[in-house]
Formats: sequence, structure tokens, C-alpha cells
Amino acid sequence: MTTPVHVLIINASAREAEALIRELERGGFVPVFERVDSAETMERALSEATWDVILSDLRAGDFGAFPALTLLKARDCDVPFLIVSDGMGEETAVKAMKAGAHNCIPKNALGRLAPSVERELREVQIRRERRQARKALRESETRFRTLVETASDAILTVDGDGRILFANRAAEKIFGHPVSAIIGEPLAFLVPDFPRPGELAAGSRGARTGESSSDRVELIGLHASGRDVPLEASIGLLPRDGRQLLTVIARDATERKKSEEALRESEEHLRTLVRNAPIVLFALDREGVVTHLEGSGLEAIGLKPGEAVGRSAFELYRDYPRALGLLRRALGGEAFQETVELANMAFEVEFAPRKDPEGTLAGVIGVATNVTGQRRAERSADESELRYRMLFEGNLAGVFRTTLEGKILDCNDSFAQIFGYASREEALSLPAWDLYLTPEDRRTMLARVRERKSLTNYEHCLRRKDGSHVWVLENGNLIEDADGRPVMIEGTVIDITERKRAEEQVKHLAFHDSLTGLPNRLLFNDRLRVAMVHAKRYREKLAVLFLDIDRFKVINDSLGHSIGDELLRRVAERVGGCIRQEDTIARLGGDEFTVLLPGIAREQDAAAISGKILDSVRLPFFIEHRELFVTTSIGVTIYPDDGADPETLVRNADTAMYRAKEQGRDNYQLYAPTMSSKALERLSLEGRLRQALQNRELVVYYQPLIEIATGEIRGAEALLRWRHPELGLVAPGDFISIAEVSGLVVPIGQWVLRTACAQARAWHSRGHRNFSVAVNLSSRQFQQADLVFQVTEALQQADLPAEALDLEITESNAMQNAELSISALCDLKKLGVRLSMDDFGTGYSSLNYLKRFPIDRIKIDQTFVRDVTRESDDAAIAAAIIAMAHSLQLTVVAEGVETTAQLEFLRAQRCDEMQGYLFSP
Repeated sequence: MTTPVHVLIINASAREAEALIRELERGGFVPVFERVDSAETMERALSEATWDVILSDLRAGDFGAFPALTLLKARDCDVPFLIVSDGMGEETAVKAMKAGAHNCIPKNALGRLAPSVERELREVQIRRERRQARKALRESETRFRTLVETASDAILTVDGDGRILFANRAAEKIFGHPVSAIIGEPLAFLVPDFPRPGELAAGSRGARTGESSSDRVELIGLHASGRDVPLEASIGLLPRDGRQLLTVIARDATERKKSEEALRESEEHLRTLVRNAPIVLFALDREGVVTHLEGSGLEAIGLKPGEAVGRSAFELYRDYPRALGLLRRALGGEAFQETVELANMAFEVEFAPRKDPEGTLAGVIGVATNVTGQRRAERSADESELRYRMLFEGNLAGVFRTTLEGKILDCNDSFAQIFGYASREEALSLPAWDLYLTPEDRRTMLARVRERKSLTNYEHCLRRKDGSHVWVLENGNLIEDADGRPVMIEGTVIDITERKRAEEQVKHLAFHDSLTGLPNRLLFNDRLRVAMVHAKRYREKLAVLFLDIDRFKVINDSLGHSIGDELLRRVAERVGGCIRQEDTIARLGGDEFTVLLPGIAREQDAAAISGKILDSVRLPFFIEHRELFVTTSIGVTIYPDDGADPETLVRNADTAMYRAKEQGRDNYQLYAPTMSSKALERLSLEGRLRQALQNRELVVYYQPLIEIATGEIRGAEALLRWRHPELGLVAPGDFISIAEVSGLVVPIGQWVLRTACAQARAWHSRGHRNFSVAVNLSSRQFQQADLVFQVTEALQQADLPAEALDLEITESNAMQNAELSISALCDLKKLGVRLSMDDFGTGYSSLNYLKRFPIDRIKIDQTFVRDVTRESDDAAIAAAIIAMAHSLQLTVVAEGVETTAQLEFLRAQRCDEMQGYLFSP
């Protein structure tokens, strides 16, 4: 590692500064430094440069650490501050840490300097990334709220009981009620004829497939004034946590309905005009036989439709030689228009050839108009055209006609407005190609129209004049000439941009976790399937990691869901920072996360990332002025070794995660086939454990506690065992973790407490008045709200003095929430019981908290006692714990003492008590 670092050194001599710089260089840093020795020079240095770390001596007589910390705090600089000094006592170190120092390092331990600097630089980077992430989240939420609140369509969210959970401002305008009056009301309050949620779920595609769905319907809403509001609605049905939420996006269709009604009236008028106008519509086959004949003009020549169809036109008009000549011209394939006299009446006749798909002449079509009433017909046609033009120009939808080559022949103002043009004249001056994002989009649309002769509700994205994108719903028809050649396209477009944005937002919510913004189970499984197909095709491997936060329920139940939710978000951020951009992290629910690692070469790569995640999560979290320590357990599976389908991979990763928890948590485990059988064994063991209390299979053994100075028995620690009918005596390591996960540890712990108190009372009755009993409290039992009542009840039932009971809680459990632990321990202390911190040295407790805990003794974990005679580090740790505890007026108990050499070491260090196999199991 060659990491450049800017170092500001305070109140150190040149020789001391050189020593610090050499130590940083040994640690892989490339330092650039400056020395200052006064507030003025430090102010100048902070103003002229940016510093990665500050190193300071403690010297009280000169400008030292405490004045420098005060100056740094006044400037609000987030720079790691490390004190490197001699003669620094515990009280001074605590005072320095409270003043803002990040670490204190003795000069005789400079080997700790480079790791401390590296750790603090990493913490600074984490804090900066966290601030940036929070800013990005706030901006994202603001954009979403702006989108919903400024949408022109009403957006409603409805729960499974039909109650409205959310309404935007557009709902006020459409329904006439303020949002506050809408929230909580049934959907029928706004849409009386809306289907009941159960009926909608049963009939929807999403309910049948288990996926989200979106149905478009037309409904009638109810305005606050009492009038009906026609609605065009898009209904989304979203499965969420075993229940269904309904999203309704409704647009006021009043104006559209008016336009449609006007169009229907116009069409009906035109049909009436055709039926009543003095014209004859006819069609002949290639032999001149009449195949179609209609129109009021038939009466003028004394015919009815049924009398003519199927007869030869040459026979019908044999008395009109001119008419026969025109028929022959038309059947020869000529298109023309002529006027002919029939029965003293003048008809203007238009002939056109009719061809089959192969282009062969199939007959003749035509129209004969009685021009006697020409003026009246022309006047009617003019009025019809005027009404059509009014509809054309006043339509809220964009109406257009274009040639196949892309020239806009005509359009209305709504069409121009949709695409950002000031007027229809400006839109007419530009080719239709300019509206498409790419030439390929235009060609695709044309091919679709040619194939189907029309477009029906075709959604596609086009370009506005300013280059921005607009989503439109297009309906159009291909217009052909008399020869059947396509010549133009005419149709309508409706701007659906806002609806598409709302649909995309709803889709995002359907596939992402609302708390962390991560992909949810549905999206993760989809990406996993795609990754597995890719891995199979290219013979690659991928890994699935299943993460569970250890003891998360304790934090969530004791500190509240707001802190629990924030912790989940922070954990998600840290895990996301440990993986690659192409990897996927998802939240399955609760405190469970999964990670997809595609394209890995070997299982060691997945193991390395798992270790990186463990290290990241292990660092403290600072949430609402609380310092929280959590760990995670990780299960790892590899494709194709551990499963050939997504469900198997995830299930086996879950099984491996439980194996990690059984191994003490805060570790990862690679899946092995034997784990599945062990998981079944664990499940069977859990089922049998639920009956163990009732069947009196649990038993308590007692290990003596010995005063080292006198060799006398002071008391005993209660140790739980299980006499399994088939397996024999089961050690707690094989079933306590199962009890903790299943929640059985609470009633089992209460039974152990009552049993131990009763046994202590029996010893007292035999004359051992000073004999006490120690009982371990599990993490869940310690977090019980009625713990004080449970202890009081156990003491009263056994008629045992409170001082004869010693309650033990592990250091890790105490530090899960130090402030809450202090409160709980103080409540227990008021009862008069003794309190011990078990497994000391394996957790994260600080001197600040340790002196605030109202405990009577600490118990040195046996991992430190085991090698005190062989490992100098373990010996130093044990000696330091004993000395520190005595300085705090605490009794020290050593666990796991098994040899005389260990006992002599503890006696030399003035350890107070011991327990272990050396004396008794």
C-alpha cells in the first residue's frame, strides 16, 4: 500500500515528528506533513491546506491537544485527531476522547499508529459517503413528490378494505374534495360503481399470476357538487406482503366524452345523409351483374335494392343506349365520371374499377347522383364539412394527416401543442420525421400500419420541438386511393407522458423495497434467473450471499422501529459499498438481505467479499446519538455447485446462514450438502425442544465458584442441560442457539431462574447461609420489559434473599444498547441482587460504559485464561483486565481454569475467584 496522506503535527519536536513520519511510512503511507506549535500557526495551516489526519502531543504547558481540539471543533472540521503522548492516564484519555480525539496512542506503542490512521481515514470516508447518500435520498424523494403532486391525473392508493390511503392534489380538482377529506374514506366515496377489491382481485391478470397488474377501465366518479364525472382510469393491483394494494390513476374524461358524442352525432348524420340523399351506390362483377345496390336514388328510376341485385346491368338499362356504352367502358377497366339521362332525370355517375389482391380486374364500383337536387346536397355537404372542421380544430386530442413519405398534410392546434409548436402552421412546415427519435422508429411504425392497415392504442415515445421526449397514445388508419394504393395516414395522438411517469413509479415501487430502495425479492429472483442463464451459457460461476443481522430484533424491540429502520438503511449502505457495480443487493424483508455476485471465478472470491462485508458491518453505527454495535451472519452458495435453480440457491444460502449463526454469529459459511440434513435435524430438535419443559427433560447442573485466596466455595453457577430421551445428555451449545432463534429461550430462562433460586434456598436451609447462585440471562431475556418482576417473583417464591442471587449478562449483550442496558441493570440492582458481566474481553465495551454499569464482578472469558501460561498476549490481557477491574472496585472471576499453572498465574495476579474443571466440572 502506498497511500498519500497529508499530516498536520502539533507541538512536536523535529525529532519526534520524524519518528511519527517514519512509522507512517512503514505502514504504507506516503506522508506530506507540517509542524505547528501555536493556535495562530494551526489556524493558518487549516486555512491554507486540507489535512487528512492531525497528530498531537498532550503537553499541558504549551499549545497541545486540548486547545487544538477546541480550535478544530470551532471550525467544524471532520479530520481524525490522534494523540501520541507519554504519561497519559486513563482519566486523561477519557477526557481527550470526550473532547473529540479519535484515539490515544502511547509513544512506546507507535506500531499502532499506522493501523489507527488507516482506520480513522476509512471512518471519515464512510461519514462523507453517508452524508452524500442522505442528500441523494432527499432529492429523490422531492422529485417523486413533485411528480405525484403536479400530475394532472388523480392518483389514489387503496388498501385491501377499499380505504383510500393516499390522494394527490389533482384529486381535489377532479372530485372537488380536499385531500384531507378523501384520506380514510372508502373508494366508493369518490367512485360509487367501483368494483369491490375482492372482485377486482379475482378477475385481474395480476391476481391470477401473482404479479402486479394494470387494467384500464372507464368509470363514473362523483363530484362534491353531486354531478357525475366520467373517468378514464388505469388500475394497478400490487401484491405486497401477502395483501393487495390498489393504485388508481384517473383522468377527467368529460371533455373527451363530449368530443366523442359530437363525433358520433356527426357520423350518424353522415349515415342518414347517405341513406336519404338522391344517390345510388352500386357494384358490378366483371360480367356486369349487380352485386350491390343501395340509395334513395333508386326510387327515381323505379327500382328497389332487392329487385336489382343479381341481375345484369345490361338488362336493367337495355332501354338506355348511352348507359350501356358507359357500362362497357367501365368494365374495360377505365375510371371516369359522366352524366347520364335516365327516365327524364339527370344522374352524375362515377365509375371506378375494383381489383382483387392480385391486381386482376374484379368488377366495377360506382355512385350515381341525382343532380336535380344538387344544390340541396351541396349545402348539406358544406354543413357536414363545417361540423367536421369544428371537431377537427377543437378536438383536445391531436388530429393529423401525413403522407407515407412524412409530409404533414394537416393537423389541429392540439397536435401542435403536444409537440411544443406555437401553431399548426409551424407544425405543417416540418416533416413528420422530425417527431421521431430515430429513423428506425418511423420505419417500424410504417411497417406496422402497412401490415395491419391501422394503429390501435399504439404507445410510443416521440420528440418535442425542444428535443424533450413525449409519450403518446396513437390511433390511426392507412388511407388508400381508388386503386388500393396506400397514400396517407390519418389519426389522433393523446399526450400520456404523465401517465407513463406515474406507471413507471408504480412499477418501481412494485419491484423495490420502500425502506432501503433496494431491489425486493421479486426483482432479485428475476435478476438471479437472468444471471444463471448467462452463467450456464458461458460456463461461469455466480454466488448468492444470504445475510441476517444478528440480534436485530433486540434493537428493534428495545429502541423502536425508527432506529431499527435507520439501522437497516445503514447496513444496506455498507454492504452496497463492499460489492461491485454489476452485483445486486436486495432486501427480502425484516433484517434479511441477499447479494448476487455474477461472474466470479472461484468460491474464494465470494468468501473474500463476505469477509469484507463482515468487517464493514462490525464497525459501530451512530444513530440518534447512540453508538450501536451489530454483526451479521452470512451463508454462501455457488452456482452450479450448490443448486441449479434460484429457489434452491437461495434456500441453501439460508441454510448456510443458520450454520453461521450456530458457529457463534459474525462469520460466513459456505454451503455444504450436509447442512441440509443438519437443518432438518435442527428443525426436528426445535420441535422436540418445545416439549422439553413440559416433559421435564431439562435439568440444571451447578459448577462451584472458588475463592482463590482461601480455596473455599463461595457459590455456584447454574448450567442448563437437556436429557433427550434418544440423544442422551445434550450440551447447551447444541440447543441454546435454537432456543434463541425460536424464542423458547425466554420461558426456558424463566424456569432456570426459578429452579436455581429454589436450589439456593435448599442450600441455605442446610446451613450454607453465605452460599449464592449465579444465573445467566440470555439476550432476549435481558430485554424483557417485565424482567424485574420475573426476578422478584422467583426470589419471593423461593424465599431467597436478593443478595444470594447473581445475575450474569454477557459483554456483547450489554453493549447491544449500552444506555438501555444501564437502565435495566440499575433496576435490577435496586432489588439487591448481584450483577456480573460474563465473557468479558470478547465484546466492544469501553471504559466509559464499563464504569457506568452497576456491576459487582466481571468474568474473564476462558479464551484468555486457556493460554495465559503459553501466550504472552493472553497473559497481558488477563493481567490488564484484573488490574482494571480492581481499580473500579470490581471482583474478578476467571472461567475455564483447568491446570495448576493457570491457577498459580491467577493467584499471582490477585484474581479473586475462579471456576473450571481443575476444581469441578
